[in-house]
Amino acid sequence: MNATDVDLTRVGAVFSCDAGAVLITREVGGALTAESIPYPAGAAAAPDLAGRADRPDLAGVAGDRGAWLLDSRAREWMLLATDTPLIRAGAIGDDDSRSVVIAADGTVRVLAADGAELARTPPLLQASVSDPILRDQVQLIVDARHAYVSDPATGAVHEIDHGDGTVARTFDDLDARYIQLVG
Repeated sequence: MNATDVDLTRVGAVFSCDAGAVLITREVGGALTAESIPYPAGAAAAPDLAGRADRPDLAGVAGDRGAWLLDSRAREWMLLATDTPLIRAGAIGDDDSRSVVIAADGTVRVLAADGAELARTPPLLQASVSDPILRDQVQLIVDARHAYVSDPATGAVHEIDHGDGTVARTFDDLDARYIQLVG
């Protein structure tokens, strides 16, 4: 099993593991139920999953193939194939099952549930993703309207409108390793 991450969704708690995910739900009356959601055969495991709080979808990097989108309601994985390896992925968890990803070329992309690219930024994070130490510090947080991506090389946090992929704002002179979504 080797659990690597845990996230709370609208459906229940999801533990990421090397074989897929384990979904823990509470039945009427209080009993807990654990259900395995295995990856498709031969799939690369996502070390961690991310998504908006209280939403059913989670996303994670699928090796060099793209991103996994987990629909915890349907209990199924969907591969969002990309032309460039990814370093981060997070599910928006909206009705269109979109996800936001950070690619190894430093771009931030918005993907549809079928993997189609809906939007892409310029390579905002090129310096951070090209340095192995800084790449591990890049963060992605998604809310209802925006994605926030940290750029440790410049000390900036970019607010990306995930409707059209534009940079709405950039916050400078921050320690971009420590970002949190509040409010």
